[in-house]
Amino acid sequence: MIHFVGAGPGAEDLITVRGQRYLEQADVVIYAGSLVNPGLLKSTKETCEIYNSAKMTLEEVISVMERAEAEGKMTVRLHTGDPCIYGAIREQMDILDEKGIMYDYCPGVSAFCGAASALNLEYTLPNGQKVKFLDDQKTYLGNQLESEFGGDRCFGILASMDFILVCTYEKDGENPELLIYKKR
Repeated sequence: MIHFVGAGPGAEDLITVRGQRYLEQADVVIYAGSLVNPGLLKSTKETCEIYNSAKMTLEEVISVMERAEAEGKMTVRLHTGDPCIYGAIREQMDILDEKGIMYDYCPGVSAFCGAASALNLEYTLPNGQKVKFLDDQKTYLGNQLESEFGGDRCFGILASMDFILVCTYEKDGENPELLIYKKR
């Protein structure tokens, strides 16, 4: 059985209990080495085979899964955050479906939830005190954000093809404010 597991947003203690159990029981772990905290691998058994998928092709990842399945081994495919959000699991699942290999999916704590937690923010406040929506007809560059929200504030950006999240904060992370721009 292949278990797709969400590793959470980075902190070792933000993996789900189920995900942690799967890691402890796994015979094979294939983890996204460029994104997943390697500290999560400390809980694997001594005999666990560990592969860093950052240095592998999709075909190589599937080959490791096939071999493990043929040998009756339990495999964890460890992705960052929650694999259903930009985890590229669909292409792997499609191939496993074609090959008749069973799998399941263990959700994880997504990075956007970890970011809100680190900033003590709620994304959906009804009164809008902590959330501002930027004008979606505008392209914001660093200097535009700086002038719009004050030159004494720093900002961080999380972007994808569908959305961009911007957080501003003062020195040392004080007084964070979440700004959200969602593409149409």
